[in-house]
Amino acid sequence: MIRDITLLLVPKEKILIQQLKGKMISDMQIDLADTKEIKNNCYYNMCLSAKITCLEEEFAFYSEAVKTFDDEEFPRLHFNYFKDDSNDFKPLYTGSTRKEDYVEEIEVIHDHIEWMEHSGPWNLKIDVGILLTFKSNNYLFISLLDSSVGLMETYYGNDISWIFDREAILDIYMIEPESVSHLKRDRVKLTRETG
Repeated sequence: MIRDITLLLVPKEKILIQQLKGKMISDMQIDLADTKEIKNNCYYNMCLSAKITCLEEEFAFYSEAVKTFDDEEFPRLHFNYFKDDSNDFKPLYTGSTRKEDYVEEIEVIHDHIEWMEHSGPWNLKIDVGILLTFKSNNYLFISLLDSSVGLMETYYGNDISWIFDREAILDIYMIEPESVSHLKRDRVKLTRETG
C-alpha cells in the first residue's frame, strides 16, 4: 500500500499571504530556537514561528506536526494573523543590511518526494516553504523542518539558488537519501488567481 500524504496551504492561507505583496515589511521577528549564523551565504535562523509586520498588521508563519500513517509525523505550514502576546520574539538575523522593504513577489515552495521504507512506498506532496522577494533584491525563505516540535528555518540574503539542490531539499526531511526514487521542488507564484 502506498502511503499518500498531502500537506498544502489551504486557500484562505494563500489569500492571506497574497496580502503581503506590494506592502512594506517594517519588522520581522522570530521565536528563536537556535543561534543565528551564516549558512548557504544567507543569514540563517532556526525558529518555532516567524512574525512579519506590515503597517499595523502582524502575520505569523508556523508549523504543525501532523500524524500520518504508522504514527509518522510530518510538518504542515500555516499562515495567519499574529495572535500571540508573548515577548519571546527576537529580531530576525539579517546582518546589518536589512531595512524596511517592499514585497515584490511571493512564491510557495512545493516539494514532491517518493521513497521506499521497510513498511512500503511513501508519496509526500507538501508546501514546504514561502519565498518572499523584496524590492531590494533580497529574499526571505521560510522553510519547514521535519520536526515533531515544529521547527522552521529562515534564510535572508540575495542568492537562494541553492534551495533547489538535492542535498538542501533532503536536509529538511528525515528520509534516507538512498531510498528516494523521486524528488521535485517547484516555485509556485502566488497571484490573485492562484491565491
